[in-house]
Amino acid sequence: MVRLFNFPKGVFVVAFGNLWDTFSYYGTQTVIVLYLIHTFGFSSSTSYLVYGTYAAMAFSTPVLGGVIADRFLGSRNTLIFGSSLSMIGNLILMIQHESWFYAGLAITLIGSGLYKSNSTQLLGALYKNQIADKEKGFTLLYLAINVGGTLAPIVYGLMIYKFSWSYGFLASAIGLGLGLLMFLIYFKTWPAVRTSLNQKISGVTAILLAMLILFFCFRNQDLLIILPVIVFACGITYILHAIQKLERPKRKPLFGILALSTFAMFYFAAGMQIGTTITLFIQSALPHLVLPASTFNMLYSGFVLILAPLLTLIWAYLKNKGISIKIPQKVFVGILLASIGIFIFSLAAKSNIVIPNVVLGYLFLSAGELVITPAVYTAISNNSPDSIKGAMMGCWFLFIGMGSFISGMMSKASKNLFASYTDQFIVIGLITLTVAILLLVVLPKLSKIIK
Repeated sequence: MVRLFNFPKGVFVVAFGNLWDTFSYYGTQTVIVLYLIHTFGFSSSTSYLVYGTYAAMAFSTPVLGGVIADRFLGSRNTLIFGSSLSMIGNLILMIQHESWFYAGLAITLIGSGLYKSNSTQLLGALYKNQIADKEKGFTLLYLAINVGGTLAPIVYGLMIYKFSWSYGFLASAIGLGLGLLMFLIYFKTWPAVRTSLNQKISGVTAILLAMLILFFCFRNQDLLIILPVIVFACGITYILHAIQKLERPKRKPLFGILALSTFAMFYFAAGMQIGTTITLFIQSALPHLVLPASTFNMLYSGFVLILAPLLTLIWAYLKNKGISIKIPQKVFVGILLASIGIFIFSLAAKSNIVIPNVVLGYLFLSAGELVITPAVYTAISNNSPDSIKGAMMGCWFLFIGMGSFISGMMSKASKNLFASYTDQFIVIGLITLTVAILLLVVLPKLSKIIK
């Protein structure tokens, strides 16, 4: 394998593909509410429901991708299939017709799920047992993901301004096509798994069935309320059953992680307001913006990129001073930062100082994610036996997905109850702050059982 800047060249291929997969997700996420309102005349409440389901399923479908790869198609074939579906789905999203839009959402969600879970697995396979180098590879991957998340709102905004609502999806399709082409160029690099014809037929059938179920649920929106809940409940039931099979001493920290993840889920319920209440507020408060209000969402991933090295230095400084901040304490801080960020948006809605408060609100939300996500990853890595580590990581993504769904439901409820954005933000902020206080109560116990 040829190496470039001390990375196997395949790492850049995976990072480039993930950049565009993230670009596609964040692009759709940031415009979906505005798109449904302006193109199809949906109410904000219905748009919030579609948004919440889309965000929830984006974090749930990677579980399906892992199962399809392990049991039917292998990682390489599953990734190619997923990337192709994501590209096709984005092209279908360009068609300004409600049924075609739902079909495009279903196809891109399944395609992205197939891609996400297998791209990271293939990246790890490039390093074999080189653990130190592998960390560098995943760091590059994380950087590429956040670059994609930062660029998406800008490019989608420019496409909407210059052309129409559909052309952001075209940009995603082109980028995904380039990522797929690069992967195919290095086709022989990736480890292959031999599968039988029956396995391939079963895998493709499962993928088609999943897309049909999603499409049916989007078309029948009463089902959107229960779909993420059913998926989440099935995932939690599976992980609880798996934990019960372990020896008693190994169970307690894993139950602690599930409890901690339940609290952390409400960070995402607040943070994912960037696609709903926050976007509509910015559109209302700044009606003369040239670019769509969703363009401001670039600040979320942008601040992650900026703050990541700073936060690393802060943790290192505290460690050198002998100050140990435990994982549950970091999750508490992250949720608290999210509540502060939402309260800052309420100030933006009440005062004439809109843009500075909006930027500051995004800063706090991004800081919250940077504190929480690495902490939970570390908790899962430190406390999970190898036999259940993958399942625990998949379960964490289900919590993110459910948090995103709750975000949509909170937006819908606050919109129905309160007319002003100030009151809506205050209610969401108070809910988030209450969760932080509840976590503070059980913090000593969780800090003892989670390493």
